[in-house]
Order: sequence, then C-alpha cells, then structure tokens
Amino acid sequence: MRRDADGRALLLTGAQVDIDRRKENEERLRLAASVFSSSYEAILITDADNRIVDVNPAFCRITGYSREESLGRDPGMLASGRQGREFYRAMWQALESTTTGRASCGTGARTAASLPRCCRSAACATRAGG
Repeated sequence: MRRDADGRALLLTGAQVDIDRRKENEERLRLAASVFSSSYEAILITDADNRIVDVNPAFCRITGYSREESLGRDPGMLASGRQGREFYRAMWQALESTTTGRASCGTGARTAASLPRCCRSAACATRAGG
C-alpha cells in the first residue's frame, strides 16, 4: 500500500481469488470419506501396482484384518481357495478394462474359514494412474 505524505492510502494492491469451487470440492471429498468410512460393505483401494493403500472399517470387521496389516499387501491375501485361477483372471480382466464386475465368491477371512460374499469390483483411474 502506498500512502501520501499525510498517511492517506493512494494505492492498494492485492488479489481476489474465488474459492467457491475449492470449497465445493472439499465438501465432496468429506462426503466421499464419510461414505467410505460408514459403508457396511468392505471396501479396499489399491494402487496401480495392486497394493492395498486403504481399507474401510467394514473391511476390517468382515475380514478380521486390521488396516495396518492390510496396507501394502496384495488383495490376493483374501483368496479363499474356492475359486480357480480362471475366476480371478476374469475379475482382473474386468478391472483392467475399467469396468465393474460382480460375482458370488467366498473370501479368505481371518475370522472364519470362508465367508460367502457378493463381490463387486470397480476400477477408478486417478490422475497419477491414468
């Protein structure tokens, strides 16, 4: 700010930034995080290298694996042994083609020998992952 000899403002320089879009995006992120955390369905998120980067509380409750012991692992840790290689091959082909899949399968949960589950899968591209 420039002032004259009497201390009155002559020139004020600044910037105005509209943060409405950022605030809307933050609210969407909070909503998505709430859905992830409160869902009754087990959700796991993997990175492009097929390593688990996050799991929700339902995942931990259903499988018996804690978040800490799941992070960094391959989702194959949940294989029950009930399905053959072809089942998993088809599932991964569906994911790699960025589609969704649904199948009835048993999961290898720590808390029970095998829990029958309806499995849904979806691939979501990120900026970093394409």
